[in-house]
Amino acid sequence: MPVTDVYSAIQAQFGSLTVSQYNEFSRVWWVILQSEPKHRQDPGDLARLYTRSSQGDMVPLSAW
Repeated sequence: MPVTDVYSAIQAQFGSLTVSQYNEFSRVWWVILQSEPKHRQDPGDLARLYTRSSQGDMVPLSAW
């Protein structure tokens, strides 16, 4: 699995990640992915993260 996919999963869980934007009502709206604080308080929360492998399977980060 690419290291960049692992970093993206960690960034989205413990930080934030801008995933898209769209226009509505003559304004640009940003779509930001971020987990709720209760799901990113403990370093053990890393064990619950998954990312997609190059074969398309979901792989837990704990297996990496």
